[in-house]
Amino acid sequence: MTIKNHKWTKFLTLAALLFILVIGSRATTVSANDRVCHVVISKENLGETSTFLVEGKQVSIKAQSHKNAIQKIFEYAKNLNNIEGSSYDSLEITFKSGQYDLDGTLFIYSNTKVVCEEGTVIRSSWEYGTLLRTATLRHLDNGKVSDEMIKNITVVGGKWDGMNKPGTIFRFTHTSNILIDGVEICNLKDTGHLVALEATKNVTIQNSKFYNHQISSGAKETESSEAIHMDFTRGGTDLSEKEYTDYPCMDIVIQNNEIHDVPTGVGSHTAMNGVTHKNITIKNNHIYNTTGNAVRIYRYRNVVVEGNNIHNAVGAISVNTKGSNVYNPKASTVKESEKDIKGVSINGNKIENISGNAIWLTGNSEYPFNGVKITNNYLNNSGNTAITVRDYCHNTRIENNTLLNSGEYAIQANNHCNRLVIYNNAITTTKKHGIAVRLSSNNSNISNNTLNGVKESGIVVYTKSNNATISNNIINNPGGDGVLLKDSCVTAKISGNKITGAKNCGINIKNKTSKVNVSKNQIVNAKSTGIFVNGSVTNTSVNWNKVTNSGSMGISFIDKCNNAKVQNNTVSGGTYGISIKNNCNKPTVKLNTIANTKKNAIQLLSKCSNGTISQNKISKSKASGIYLKTNCIKNKIEKNNLNTTASHGIALVSGCNETKLLSNTVRNAKGKGIFTKAAKKTVSKKNRLIKCKK
Repeated sequence: MTIKNHKWTKFLTLAALLFILVIGSRATTVSANDRVCHVVISKENLGETSTFLVEGKQVSIKAQSHKNAIQKIFEYAKNLNNIEGSSYDSLEITFKSGQYDLDGTLFIYSNTKVVCEEGTVIRSSWEYGTLLRTATLRHLDNGKVSDEMIKNITVVGGKWDGMNKPGTIFRFTHTSNILIDGVEICNLKDTGHLVALEATKNVTIQNSKFYNHQISSGAKETESSEAIHMDFTRGGTDLSEKEYTDYPCMDIVIQNNEIHDVPTGVGSHTAMNGVTHKNITIKNNHIYNTTGNAVRIYRYRNVVVEGNNIHNAVGAISVNTKGSNVYNPKASTVKESEKDIKGVSINGNKIENISGNAIWLTGNSEYPFNGVKITNNYLNNSGNTAITVRDYCHNTRIENNTLLNSGEYAIQANNHCNRLVIYNNAITTTKKHGIAVRLSSNNSNISNNTLNGVKESGIVVYTKSNNATISNNIINNPGGDGVLLKDSCVTAKISGNKITGAKNCGINIKNKTSKVNVSKNQIVNAKSTGIFVNGSVTNTSVNWNKVTNSGSMGISFIDKCNNAKVQNNTVSGGTYGISIKNNCNKPTVKLNTIANTKKNAIQLLSKCSNGTISQNKISKSKASGIYLKTNCIKNKIEKNNLNTTASHGIALVSGCNETKLLSNTVRNAKGKGIFTKAAKKTVSKKNRLIKCKK
């Protein structure tokens, strides 16, 4: 066979690589009508004159090295219509089993498929580990820069060994329709990547192994060396000025691969203002032993990270829109009009033994996240926080995750993360809070979560994080509070939670928080107070809760907590039932049932005035039923039913003046039914005292 213009001739067509795009996967097929030119390369036939089989016929090529001879075969793809007068659509090159040492890089052209038989090893024998890359503008006749300057590339099989040298083993630029299947790419040192995708689209990398990229002490930081890397083409590389474009990577699927002993598994360390990578799927990969993140997503739109098994890494999945290495596009580039980063899904991953943060999401005010979903993940043994969302991550849903043994928080949202949903997560054992939402993160909904063995508080919302809803959570044995709301949070609903064995309070609301509704919670065996409201917390209502066996008080308001409403609660056991203390004006304590307290059932202490205590049922108090002390003035106590108190039924002492006692019933008080001491201008009408001391 004679090959015309054999010095630089070329092969492979779009029909030879028909990519069938399905969500998350692509397949490459060859049409029955495709005209494929088959070339076979054998190790034993390489020499000063190398012999190749082209369509079954021997072709001899003289070249200075094996690499140069093979390169001439790759260049047949330059002219598919000029091989022995025949016209082909694609070129398929098969490497027979054997070891091939390359003293340079092979450049691959459009419409080329490379197949390596089992046992094929292709190694670097020069100063860099770069073995295969797409042809650049200087290699093409009449080439024009676009995002498909090269197209239709397939590489199947083979071990591609960088021999512990710097470089990028596979590099694809301005390329569309790429399939990498069943390859083994390994052994780099310091700068570079195992695979680099630059301004590429319609790419599938699957069923392959990527491993052993070592970074020397003092070399480039680990996070800039992804095993599989996505980037723009930028200045500072070996491309021509025309090839420095702002084309993003699009429609990339990375699936069913094994990636290990590398700095970072998959992702990017650069971003561009106004241009983003899009439609990226990273699924069902096994990634482990990374010195950085297993997956690092930097300002991608529509990205799915799903079903991956990640372990023994510094970080598991990092998704962010802010950081270093952000570039400005060329003046001629049309920027994307939308700034919100949407379509991010992190689902069904198994993540274990992470020394830092497991899932870490960071936005910024210019490029906020919107609608991220973090769902159905299993996370065990995170050195820091298991799931973090911070800095303008809006409408994030964190649902149905299992989080075990978190080194800090299980879930944390921080700094303007609005409309957050944290739902139905199972959290066991953390060294800090279970769930924390803070710093102006408004309108969060935290519901139906189960928390066990949290070292600090179960659920914490603080620092101007308004309109929170905390509902229907089960919190067992937290080391601090069950629910903690603090630091100027306005308008919150805490309802339907079941909290058992809190080492401090069941529910703790403090520090200038206001307009909180606490309702229908069950609190059992809180070591301190069941529901504790303190520190200038105003306009708060505590209704329909059941509090049992608190170590100190069942329900307590302290320090300028004005306009408190405590109604329809059931408090049993504990030291005090309901306690309001220190300048808490206009409280309403109504329709509560209180039994078996060790001390006073209801008490107002120290300048709590203009309140109403009415229609409460009190039984078996081991001190007084209702007790007012120290300048609590102008309070009304009416229609309460008190039965069996070890001390007085109702006691007013130390300047609790102008109190109205109306229509109360006191039975079986071992002290007086109504006792006053140093209390002036008391009005007492229609009270019934039965079996009490006079």
